[in-house]
Amino acid sequence: MSGRRFGKPFLLAQKSDDVEDALARELKTRLLSLEFVEDQWRIERYRLEFRRMKSILTSSPRHVPYEAAKAWVQAQNMWKTQEEWWDWIASGEKHTFYIPSDPETHYRRVGGWEGWDVFLGDNI
Repeated sequence: MSGRRFGKPFLLAQKSDDVEDALARELKTRLLSLEFVEDQWRIERYRLEFRRMKSILTSSPRHVPYEAAKAWVQAQNMWKTQEEWWDWIASGEKHTFYIPSDPETHYRRVGGWEGWDVFLGDNI
């Protein structure tokens, strides 16, 4: 009787438990590897975002050449004096980042500055 009690059905049940355990271990291993891949992907994403932000923050602003800036300023015909320019910059209204806020300092450094009267077009 005891042999019948632990016969084929018991072995099948034992095998199915082993299979279930093996499948559970395999599933857990795969899930952990997927989590690892997902974590690696996130780490790389953050690394790239950090690298991009660092390059943006450490790069110097891109300004147009002096002649182009002068042409744009004169085409706007909004400023006659240096004080009007500084008031406009202080207001922040429609300021373009391609034209330096302090054109005198920037264009003296890179070359081409001819003075406020020439820059603003008031050299009549």
